[in-house]
Amino acid sequence: MELASFSPRAAAERSGIARESALPPDLWRGLEGSALARLLAQVPIPSRSPALAGLLGRALATKPEGARGETAMRIAALEWAGQVNRADRHARTGRRAGALAAYALALLAAGRNDEACAVQLGTGQADGAAKRASFLIPAYCAAASGDKDAARNALDIARDSGVDVAFAARAIAGQGARGPLPRSVDVLDYLFLKLGQSANRPDIAAKAGPELLFLLARDDEALPELRVAAAERAAALNIIDGETLATVYLDAAPRPPKSAQSPAALRAKLFASLEAQTSEKIRAESIDALLASGKDARIEIPMAQAMAQSNVLQDTQAASFAETSVRVAALAGDDQTAWDLTESGRRPACAAGNCCW
Repeated sequence: MELASFSPRAAAERSGIARESALPPDLWRGLEGSALARLLAQVPIPSRSPALAGLLGRALATKPEGARGETAMRIAALEWAGQVNRADRHARTGRRAGALAAYALALLAAGRNDEACAVQLGTGQADGAAKRASFLIPAYCAAASGDKDAARNALDIARDSGVDVAFAARAIAGQGARGPLPRSVDVLDYLFLKLGQSANRPDIAAKAGPELLFLLARDDEALPELRVAAAERAAALNIIDGETLATVYLDAAPRPPKSAQSPAALRAKLFASLEAQTSEKIRAESIDALLASGKDARIEIPMAQAMAQSNVLQDTQAASFAETSVRVAALAGDDQTAWDLTESGRRPACAAGNCCW
């Protein structure tokens, strides 16, 4: 079964979708392509469930022993799940056009543009998304190197081969700041917009595909408000973890204009202000407010993970922090710390140096 027969995007619409896998390497042995497509169509990709997202990534990234040529399908599912690093590792061993295109796209999503442009892409056996990438990546690489003639020639060849190049051509020409965006903005769309100095559109985050969300969360050249909004969407879909979300908040919070009043921008500003807050009571109330706001945005767990990775929970023995600290630790998955804090809260207070334990 060819890659074009399965669309992770369509599967996501129908369903409403860091460690190495310990699963057996022959997990997919004997499974026909049609059966794999049916299984993937029943899974929400990307998934809002951390457990399901992790299990799906581990299962899809198992070594393709006995997989009978379905590697490209699993790479596509990993990319649509936003698990770019796993897709990168899985695709680099591929030799088919579709796998090579997926590998190059994963490199671009990881910000490794020079390596992506060094991949020798063929177009003879590619179709669907792989065909588009196989033709447009050379056009992007030529334009990025300053060779405008080669870029135009690559776009002409892509157009003649049936690839839609209208948006890429407009973006390179610097016309991407005006007019509608594609229904779903992918990594190549964004990179073409950057070439045309038109990528600083906050509305990109709402239309960004999972691979682009992965890239935007790590792109320190992106508009701060765009980067924060994309990072929060990525966190809600388990594409990035709380530690990465904290990094985005701290990097982007000082830079947005005062007019940036989106909920995401306000959460970033509040998070960044926590460490400098000297009042324990205000800090605890701010953390509670962030968790509540994060719950509304479906990022309560990544928000707790972000706090657990930072220094905002200092002075956890203060009475005003007791419940807040336990809640953050539990949400962040640090059960031992949550238990220890709960136990310490049950101990009698010390009086005049005489403690009763």
